Amino acid sequence: MKRLFLLISLLVLSLGAACNVIPQPAPVMDGTLPPSGGAAAPLPTESLPPMAGQEDEAFDQALAQAFANRDLEGLRAMMGERFSFALDAFELRDVPADEAFAWLAAHSLAEGAQPAAQFSSDVPALLKGADPLGLWGPVAQVVRALHVTGLGASASSEAVLVIGRNADGQLYWHGILLPSTGSFASYGDLLVDVHETNVKYAHTLVEAELRVGPGSEFELLGAVPADKITQVVGISADGQWYRIQCSEYPNGACWIPADPAVTEPSDG
Repeated sequence: MKRLFLLISLLVLSLGAACNVIPQPAPVMDGTLPPSGGAAAPLPTESLPPMAGQEDEAFDQALAQAFANRDLEGLRAMMGERFSFALDAFELRDVPADEAFAWLAAHSLAEGAQPAAQFSSDVPALLKGADPLGLWGPVAQVVRALHVTGLGASASSEAVLVIGRNADGQLYWHGILLPSTGSFASYGDLLVDVHETNVKYAHTLVEAELRVGPGSEFELLGAVPADKITQVVGISADGQWYRIQCSEYPNGACWIPADPAVTEPSDG
C-alpha cells in the first residue's frame, strides 16, 4: 500500500510539473489605448532590416508610402525591437515592437483607414508649440517628425510619427504621438503650467496618489508610499500639487498632492 501511495504521489508531481510549462495565454490588450509599457524605448543597437537602411528624405517618403498603402509588412520592417507611444505628451509607453505593431494594425491602420502624410504641416504649431522631438526621453535619438491623417476605421484620426537614428546611424521608426481625442485640435487643453518652487523635496506623511497631471481628473499612475522623500521639480499654478522626478516617465509628468495632510517640505 505504501509503495502504491508513493507511485501515485510521483505521478501527481509529474503532472504538476508538466502543467507548469504549458504557456499561459497572453493578456488581452486594451481595446482603445495602446499597450502599456515602461519608459522611453532605448536607443537600438542592432542593425535594422534593409528597408530601414535609407537616409533622410528617402526614409520619410518610404514611411509615408507604407502608411498610405497600409503596407503592414513594410511598416514592421522599419521598426526596431521596441516602439514608443506618446499619449497627449503626458504618458510615454515603451513596448515590444510586435505588440505595438499588432495594436497599430488593429486601430490606427484598421480597415477603413485612409492614411496620408502631411509633409507641409508645421508639427510644433500643431502641438501648440510643444517640441515633437522632446517627448521621448533621454535614451532616444529622435531626429524628425511627420504628421499623418486619415487614421482609424473612420479615417478621422491623426498622429505624429517620430523617426529616430540607431547606434549604427540608420534611420528607423521610433514611435507615434497620439492625441487622446484623435485630433490635435484640442491638443494641449490638458497641458498644465509648471511653476518654480522653493521646495526641493517632499516627504510623504501618508501614502500619496501619483498622477500624470495636477488633479484628480488626470490618470492615476500609482502611489508613493508613506515616509518617502521625493525630489520636487515644480508646483502647479494653484499650489496644490508638486511635480516630482519620475524615472518611469522621462517626460517628468508625475504629480503628488502638496496637501499638508499628505506631504510636507523636506531638506532631502
